[in-house]
Amino acid sequence: MLLLNTSLTVEEGAAGSHAKKGWEEVTDAIVKAVSDRARPAVFALWGGLRARYGGDGSFLFGKRSIADAMFAPVATRLRTYAVEAPDVAQAYCESIFADGAFKEWEAAANAETWTIEQTDSLHR
Repeated sequence: MLLLNTSLTVEEGAAGSHAKKGWEEVTDAIVKAVSDRARPAVFALWGGLRARYGGDGSFLFGKRSIADAMFAPVATRLRTYAVEAPDVAQAYCESIFADGAFKEWEAAANAETWTIEQTDSLHR
């Protein structure tokens, strides 16, 4: 996503200025290449980071960091859709779910009363 976000920026005040310039073919090819992998890229990324930097900690870089906050929504999607994950990825997700800051964030989200009816109706 970093590649996509840094290459598809729009000019200030010119919404859609990147559209119809051929980027669609490039981004479609990137997304297809990543999604065609036998092992989803996020699992390879998490496993590599844990192996290289995790040490004795249970988060990507051992101690909890901003990287874990960024991946918390991904972990919740894996849980919501019951995605089968390798053991190292599952253990990482469980570390996120057990974290006090995550629990507070999730409780606040569950207590939220504001909804988008069109989206919520998809999950009823």
